[in-house]
Amino acid sequence: MLYMPAVAAFFKYKIVYSVIVLVCGNKFEQIQVLRQLSRHGLRATATCYPTVLDQMQTRLQGVLYVAQHNDTILDQVKQDHFAIWNKWLVVSEEIPGKLKSMRYDADVVLLNRLQTDAGYLTVGITANTTSLASSAVSFEDVYAHPGGGSSRHAWAAWAPAGGLQLRHERDRLLRRLDLKRYPMRIATPIGHYDEAEYGGSFAQYVLDNSMPERDSAIRCGYGASALILEALNAEEMIVQVQLWSTVVGNSTSMMTKLADGTSELSGSTLRMRTDRIERLDYVMPIWPFIVGFTYLSERESSSNMFVMPFSGAVWGACAALVLLLALAQRATAKAPVERDGAFVAVVATWLQQDASAVPDGASGRMTFMMLSMFSMLVYAYYSSAIVSALMAAGGGGPTSLRDLADSRYALASEDYDWIRYLMFDIMSWVTTTKRGQWLDVFRTAGGWVHETGLAKRLLSRWQVKPPPCRAALLAERVKYGDVAPLIVLTTVGFIASVVLLFVERAVARWKGFTNVKSIHNDSGITDDDDID
Repeated sequence: MLYMPAVAAFFKYKIVYSVIVLVCGNKFEQIQVLRQLSRHGLRATATCYPTVLDQMQTRLQGVLYVAQHNDTILDQVKQDHFAIWNKWLVVSEEIPGKLKSMRYDADVVLLNRLQTDAGYLTVGITANTTSLASSAVSFEDVYAHPGGGSSRHAWAAWAPAGGLQLRHERDRLLRRLDLKRYPMRIATPIGHYDEAEYGGSFAQYVLDNSMPERDSAIRCGYGASALILEALNAEEMIVQVQLWSTVVGNSTSMMTKLADGTSELSGSTLRMRTDRIERLDYVMPIWPFIVGFTYLSERESSSNMFVMPFSGAVWGACAALVLLLALAQRATAKAPVERDGAFVAVVATWLQQDASAVPDGASGRMTFMMLSMFSMLVYAYYSSAIVSALMAAGGGGPTSLRDLADSRYALASEDYDWIRYLMFDIMSWVTTTKRGQWLDVFRTAGGWVHETGLAKRLLSRWQVKPPPCRAALLAERVKYGDVAPLIVLTTVGFIASVVLLFVERAVARWKGFTNVKSIHNDSGITDDDDID
């Protein structure tokens, strides 16, 4: 048997309690190995077929391989089985050929049966532990760099008295955090980039902070990926793609590049979704988007909020232009109706009303003018001016989610729970290939980017500054006094229209009476003639 106390200590350090023993040959020796592992609290299975590892890719799994002469078991092992979730312990004097081209994230340790800290001696295949009471078994880390192949390095030792002792664990971690300028591809959507319009390369575009309002998600995602690769001492390569997450047909999108492994990192951010989780892994959370809130303010409203947006000079300029255009309209009119209704026609056109529907009478024209004025004040351009005035005149309010939650302001959105779930409980991430060999080292570097504050600096550089929450004061409770000027104006116009109607009718009667008398006088009929 192998020296099982050292083997058991190794797997327990790796937090593995289920071990697959890849060994062919004597069945009796296989049973002895399983019994020894079981005595140390490990569940073990012996097999000569590595295809059993296909069923173990969703959990941590220990793999014990004992090299033998003319053994071809490792040649049948898939590349993905040398991944971080499989903890390999290889018992061999040399690095097997298969391990010289394994994945970068492979966790493989070499146990040399002939080498100990006390020198070289024959451990042999025996279950007797008394002969090794004064010896310490050495473990070597097998490091596989994608460009330099595999190499072995001192890592730990085990002795009966002190158990497993890690002597070069930090060296092991640092080796995996240095990619030695290995090229890494960042699949980056082009967004709004246009070479003819921008006048520079795409690489310059994603680094240009003169226009942070355009493609901030792309710039933040690419910047985060670039920081990760810089922390790992890797060389970045930009891969331009047309789209973000489309997977239909032969689309060259960021998601397809990551899913098929032709790029290692994303140059933009994606939110977690069930259909994406099956194809992508998530490396580093980052939130480049801005979400505004509407809240109800308790401050008192302005009494002239419907008049305040237009200053006196603006009102005067509008009146002067209307008068000038009305004079021009009257001077160029050909028909009496056009000449009499020139002023109202100009006002109607100015307010985007149907000038052809202007009544002929003075009272009708007054009513139409008041209707047009009311329409402008409530529905037309005036509403945007009201928003601007409210934004400028609003009081202070919460400027962050925490301030909003701790304040006395109430959210004025019926869909707030849905918005909160969609926008804040599903964060956006920098992504990579599903179960890719760079996942763990990317996550380590991504955590370092957050811890050092570089992520905040990145966001402050590219994130468009949000408007203050008070910019949404249209949700303010409007009181009667706020609309009183509008109501008074409408009422006065209505009364004036009625008065004009009576005046029109009186004038019409008087004109009718005058016309009748004139007809009688023109015919020569008098009272004397009647007597005769």
